[in-house]
Amino acid sequence: MLRADQAGETTFAGFGPGAWTAGVVRYDADLVRRCVSYFGSDGETHLENYPEVTVRNPHNRRRFIQQCA
Repeated sequence: MLRADQAGETTFAGFGPGAWTAGVVRYDADLVRRCVSYFGSDGETHLENYPEVTVRNPHNRRRFIQQCA
């Protein structure tokens, strides 16, 4: 499910039910640090980093964002 989402093969509406079916009961997305923490029903956790995307602001300056450790 995670790899399909990262490849752009899922929709936001389909992600929740797919994650639930995979055993994810909660997730926390940090959009600034580009990482998601997934929590399973048996207490397990998984941290997934997402690739950086450069977004230009109105002044054409790049902003670099810290990645999860």
